[in-house]
Amino acid sequence: MKVFIRKLIVVILIVTCIDLIVGFTGNAVVMHMPESSAFISHTIYSVLRKSTDILVIGASKAKHGIDPLKIRDSTGLGCYNAGEDGQDMIYYDMVLHGFLNRKKPKIVILDMAPLALDNKPGLSKFLYGMSPVVDDFSKRVWSWDERLKLHSNLYRFNGFFPQLTSLFLNKNKNNDGYTPLDGQYTDAKRILYHHLIIDPSEKMFLDDFVETCKKNSIKLMVYISPTYYHNNYAFNSYLRNYCSLKNIYFKDMSQPDGFRSFRYYNDRDHVNRKGAQIFTDSIIKDIKNYRNDTQRYSYQN
Repeated sequence: MKVFIRKLIVVILIVTCIDLIVGFTGNAVVMHMPESSAFISHTIYSVLRKSTDILVIGASKAKHGIDPLKIRDSTGLGCYNAGEDGQDMIYYDMVLHGFLNRKKPKIVILDMAPLALDNKPGLSKFLYGMSPVVDDFSKRVWSWDERLKLHSNLYRFNGFFPQLTSLFLNKNKNNDGYTPLDGQYTDAKRILYHHLIIDPSEKMFLDDFVETCKKNSIKLMVYISPTYYHNNYAFNSYLRNYCSLKNIYFKDMSQPDGFRSFRYYNDRDHVNRKGAQIFTDSIIKDIKNYRNDTQRYSYQN
């Protein structure tokens, strides 16, 4: 029995040492992460570090479809694209609160798709403990036992280090978050959807996002970006009505006449660089009109 206890103590000590080493290494990597559009780096900079005048937020459609440099050059305001592949409303809301801790944006451009509201909310585990904003959002999403497990660095950084390889493979080292796509899709079939799924938790974060912009006098502009492959009319109608009730600037560009061509799309859901430039030009025009028409789209208290 004594031999077993000694062995158990040794195992516990070894695991504890490994956990401490993983935690020290992981935290050091996060703190010294080079800026890139690769997932881990882009997430860290969006949640923890960047500040800007115009914040672009959304999932992959925003990341690949809205050019912040073009917006900056046309408006004279700093712009950062915090859109990230596969992310949903909780991520958007957390990023907004993170930016507010550093500098209040003047304008927020929110690109929405059904993914934003019909996902099961989740956060990247490696962010836990990195800022009060992240920890606050973790309490809203993770159960107490999940948060308890996150005190283990081995659990928190599970899968983190293998993803670092994307930093070396990623070619877009710019500091504006935008990742243009240069392919051209040639085999798309339009599919129309008429179903709508709204996760209550995601709706809660959407409401918080809107109210946060309102309380901080941030001009919020909501878009549905161009798509050739499919169009969810139920979601589009829901978002249009929601924005109307909340007195939010809204524009549905999911099927505009100017985008009904393969040459503007990289794949079935995303515009390529050509399409992104046209989409961004439209946003720039709206920003300029919006800045000169604050009364019409001001929030009602």
